[in-house]
Amino acid sequence: MEEGKIIPAENATSGITKPSRKQKRAELKKKEFILAYLESKNATKAYQKVFKCRHSTASARGHELLKTIPFDELLELGGLTDAIIKEKLQEGLFATKPYGKDNIIHPDYATRHSYVTTALKLKKRLQDDKQVQPIMQGLQIVIQK
Repeated sequence: MEEGKIIPAENATSGITKPSRKQKRAELKKKEFILAYLESKNATKAYQKVFKCRHSTASARGHELLKTIPFDELLELGGLTDAIIKEKLQEGLFATKPYGKDNIIHPDYATRHSYVTTALKLKKRLQDDKQVQPIMQGLQIVIQK
């Protein structure tokens, strides 16, 4: 590198640029909107609460903003983390149910099947289409007790 040569800011950090103050504020507002939406279950009310605007503006913009937010981000901020999903899935994979007048505990295969199906759909390994039968791709399930 030549002495005294000025490197442009975008190249100085190997192509990584810091988010601007405006971008940080927009992300913060977006997060506030998500939390307000999860609380009220209403995009218009959430948008009005965060952005302090008229109902007509909030109605249109709240819906549009909600469409841009990834569903997994909504779940995560709503408290449904991957760790909780994993914990509940493991509980469901070992579901049992009492049978008969003696209430003998047996595996509840119907419930276990529902949990496996849900897990496969979450991992995008199971396609559920009305025209195509559900398919599994490259999957090995081992249930240990």
